Amino acid sequence: MYSNISNQNLFIDGIMVSGITSLNLTYDTNITPSFAIGDSGINYLAAQPIRASLSVNLIGNSNDPFINYTGNKLFSGRVEYGNRYIEFQSGALNSYSIRHTKYSPIEVGINAVIYGELGQMTGNYNIVNYNQELPIYNFHYVDIDLDEVNSNPTNSFDVTITSSRNEVYEIGEILPTYIQLIYPISTTFNCNLEISELNFENIRNIINNLNLRNLNINLKNLNGTSTARTLTLKDLVLMNKNMSLSSQSNGTAELGFTTFIVSGES
Repeated sequence: MYSNISNQNLFIDGIMVSGITSLNLTYDTNITPSFAIGDSGINYLAAQPIRASLSVNLIGNSNDPFINYTGNKLFSGRVEYGNRYIEFQSGALNSYSIRHTKYSPIEVGINAVIYGELGQMTGNYNIVNYNQELPIYNFHYVDIDLDEVNSNPTNSFDVTITSSRNEVYEIGEILPTYIQLIYPISTTFNCNLEISELNFENIRNIINNLNLRNLNINLKNLNGTSTARTLTLKDLVLMNKNMSLSSQSNGTAELGFTTFIVSGES
């Protein structure tokens, strides 16, 4: 059973984030001195809108709420530390990644921008999941379907979704009145696959053929009896490749792909 780091909890839109291994919330302030004629004192003015940055790492599990915020959707939040807490009204993901190395737990990492002030301002939060056992993904059985290639076991993989936004502020407001997600959204997929007699020809075909590829990553429940979540990427372009063969053991193929989401809602 995996629990959150001691005395720290994070809620996103009222839902507790489970399995946190690290959390960092940084308040960004950028002020500049202002000198007024006839005033011997120094005044300070904000040089840019008030914002904070949030980074979180957690054990991959089927309760992960962040995967639902990789597009236009914004979120509110609450960070608890000991008997204290701070809250924010509006946040957006800058990046979302999910990664795995063979025999190690699957990990999720996010970076987000928080708009406006931090304080104690939002509504009620559901905390009934404090003692619930964490439904982590099975890290011995990860099923990757890359068109004609089905690879299990997988030595490693990582998927990273990166996005950026334009914000419009009205004079005197600390929260943006309009946030525009900038397309295209870049997504990368890297993997290290074991080569066997069964998949050698198919992997070689992917390396030698520059067709666009479609990907499904099937993440199993802890017992490996069913699929807990499927991650799907379409129109992947092979950007880098390396195949290593050995007479002593199965060979490996290192593949790196990129795709772009050009429009849509999330």
